[in-house]
Amino acid sequence: MIKFIKIILILSISATIGFFASILGISFVKDIPFAELLDRFSLQWSDAPYFLALILSLTAVLLSAIAGHEAGHLLAGLLTGYKFVSFRIGNLTLMRKDGRLQWRMFGIAGTGGQCLMLPPDRNINDIPVFWYNVGGVAVNIIFAVLSSIPLIALDTVFTNVLFGTAVIINLLLAFINGIPMKISGITNDGYNALMLNRLPETKKYVMNMLRINAAAQDGIRPKDMPAEWFEEQAVTDYGNALAVNMHLICVILKLDRLDFHGALDGFREITDHNNETVGLMRLEASAELAFCALVTGDTPLADKLLDKKLLTYINQFKNVMSSKQRLLWAIAAYKEKNTAKASEILNSIEKKKNKYLMQGEVKSDLAIIRHLSTQIQDIICRKPLTAN
Repeated sequence: MIKFIKIILILSISATIGFFASILGISFVKDIPFAELLDRFSLQWSDAPYFLALILSLTAVLLSAIAGHEAGHLLAGLLTGYKFVSFRIGNLTLMRKDGRLQWRMFGIAGTGGQCLMLPPDRNINDIPVFWYNVGGVAVNIIFAVLSSIPLIALDTVFTNVLFGTAVIINLLLAFINGIPMKISGITNDGYNALMLNRLPETKKYVMNMLRINAAAQDGIRPKDMPAEWFEEQAVTDYGNALAVNMHLICVILKLDRLDFHGALDGFREITDHNNETVGLMRLEASAELAFCALVTGDTPLADKLLDKKLLTYINQFKNVMSSKQRLLWAIAAYKEKNTAKASEILNSIEKKKNKYLMQGEVKSDLAIIRHLSTQIQDIICRKPLTAN
């Protein structure tokens, strides 16, 4: 979804820039005044604000379509008993902390927005899922219908382009999210709305993941959350992103409990199925496996995992996910044997710990690093560490 929107936005801006750049190039090559060429194209300098307004308006249309979709999830969730956790557009996230709404920077590759909520405290079979999932689709359809009114009533180039684009974008978002399907292994809203009640175990995974996410944002570490939230079954289909994500969360619980060897085995199990696993899950499991390999003394495995692609992923999210800083700390301490750099990374996490979205994750990462830092002499001596 976000890739499509980015393409449209980039093409719109690029076409405008390219148009004027072409005229400028012709002016230079042909030695014809720029204003004269603009006149030949029936354009004047006075038209510049018009095109700028059009580009800005199209950008607003794209953002409103995304924001409207996520707002639909929020409204439908609130009306069916869910509680607000966070609301994200792009990397800008609104969350509730200590009874107040606060802004944080957080992003997930491949998504333009996300609305996360805490499900009602009921029996799993009594938790509604249909409207929470289709709320975004409903709003996109409403936006498309409302945009068609000025499209029909007004007849100017500006309104035709603006509201025509609004209709197309909102209908496309409604189609992509509303028609039940899997996209690169990820289930869309329509699929979830239809299947969660038919698949009790999957519904349980989703509800527990929402609870874990809400608790993490409230500053609770995985090891301090209710154990029943982490119940899982053996993964039989690694193309099922929900099952793999639940398994990944359960392995992270082992990591939070300082069971580095157990976590290493768990993350390795996921990476052994890289050809079947969704890209983001694959990268996340590989990053955590690299961390476990470093702290347990398996340097060859860490070197193999830390290729250009994984390092790019780590650096892409290092400012919004403390777990990536934890891995960079391990690279500095174990791989590079640079204790000064490792200490600098730890100080950086401490300094900005309140700015991260997932406060429970930050507390966990800091506790893990402090535990390992007490054994810094083992790092220097190149001895593998064991969990307490």
